[in-house]
Amino acid sequence: MKRSWIWASLFAIAATAWLASGEIALPFLKTGAKSAQGAQKPAATAKPKDTTPFRVEVVTIRVAPHRARLKLPAHTASFQTVQVRARTSGIVEETPFAEGARVRKGDILCRIDSGSRPARLQAARAAVASARRDYEAAVRLLRSGHMPQSRLKQLKALYDKAMAQLRQYELDIAWTKVRAPMGGILARQLAKKGDLLSLGKPCAEIVKLDPLKIIADVSEREVGGIGTGRKASATLVTGETLQGAITYIAPAADPATRTFRLEMTAANPGGKARAGVTASLVIPLPARPAALVPLAAIGLDDNGVLGVHHAGKDNRVIHTPVKVLEETRQGAWVLGLPDGARVIVSGQYYVLPGQKVTPVPYRPGKENPS
Repeated sequence: MKRSWIWASLFAIAATAWLASGEIALPFLKTGAKSAQGAQKPAATAKPKDTTPFRVEVVTIRVAPHRARLKLPAHTASFQTVQVRARTSGIVEETPFAEGARVRKGDILCRIDSGSRPARLQAARAAVASARRDYEAAVRLLRSGHMPQSRLKQLKALYDKAMAQLRQYELDIAWTKVRAPMGGILARQLAKKGDLLSLGKPCAEIVKLDPLKIIADVSEREVGGIGTGRKASATLVTGETLQGAITYIAPAADPATRTFRLEMTAANPGGKARAGVTASLVIPLPARPAALVPLAAIGLDDNGVLGVHHAGKDNRVIHTPVKVLEETRQGAWVLGLPDGARVIVSGQYYVLPGQKVTPVPYRPGKENPS
């Protein structure tokens, strides 16, 4: 028992001495020192950023004179539409033509019953004859000195009045035959047989289709390049193609659409093409230096300006505003690009003006380069 106690005492003394020497903390202190040294070491160098220029696909364009064509949606219209109105009143006795018939200038469209007009005309002629005799007798008496000058003037006035009345009755009878003022197609027979046709009421409507008008609206940006007399053509949905010239451009724009009304007049023999048909009006424009650019290369910049990205001589991106003259299946003819410009066709949406790029030839059908 005593012996065990002695060993326990010795063990306690040794442990106390060991703790007093600080050796028990040494492993932890060394570990902390190592950690501190690790924290003091400079951070590992970051991976270098890839500075390889972005690869884009380009096509080299050529500027050459190009005669663009302005294509506008349009419709046909009659050259002239006239409502033929009565110049006297009466019962319609006859309408010689059916609707849709072709009429010539002077053809009778409505015949009005003459009524008592022939009798009034006969009386007017008799009155003229009487007034003429009185006037001629007065002239002879004046020469012999048996008629005052004032009386002769009165008789002359009565003669002139009778002549005017006769002319009025002759016209009234002539107006009972309502005639076509021009040739064309009888579009509507507005007065029927037996109708009371009063003064100014329409008898019929005539449409003149030869020549024919093609009407379109042109924007304020394009109207400046067009003038009257310029040759044009129109293709109708019914298959006809008409050739003509621009005959009218509105002097003021429509306030609602900011477009100008434009008319082309074209020969239409026999009135084959009809009015009110949808058409496409094509106007050739003067030749201008332009380049054919793929449609995919044209876009808007941050300010909404239409333009094209192209690679400069130092392979830096340049954005140049352009004006589209004409769109075709092969691309768009545009103004504003220098000859030989390397237009970015693929990858243009991933680069900015001033950025250096690596241009490679365009490969149609491939995805955007990376």
